[in-house]
Amino acid sequence: MGFPRNSAKNPDLFVITGGAIKLTKLMEEREHTQKELCKLDLVKNFLFDQGLLDKEDFEYLKT
Repeated sequence: MGFPRNSAKNPDLFVITGGAIKLTKLMEEREHTQKELCKLDLVKNFLFDQGLLDKEDFEYLKT
């Protein structure tokens, strides 16, 4: 399943799913960053399934 990249369209829209300090070239190289990649995929798929694809879709969450 693809997910549209809207960073150019909405550079000020961020969804924070967790955090890690990456000291390796690839996130797949360490267990703690692999966990963060899994979280990113879960959230990405959830947002896509809910139809939250760009900044306008998130506006209703402010209220």
